[in-house]
Amino acid sequence: MNKLTRDTNKGWLTGMFAGLCGYLGLSLFWCRVVFIAFAMFEPITATLVYAVAAFLMPKRKCRSYY
Repeated sequence: MNKLTRDTNKGWLTGMFAGLCGYLGLSLFWCRVVFIAFAMFEPITATLVYAVAAFLMPKRKCRSYY
């Protein structure tokens, strides 16, 4: 089962978009483009939404193969 988590290995800042797009099966590039367009029109709202989502989403646990 696929869980909604932050993917810090593929992410730039917090991995929130990488985790969200992986969960939804969407392109990471287009999710970021849509968010940037949204942030151009509503910068405060976009920043708050990003911060809250990054805070609430748990970090993906990495598996160690050592």
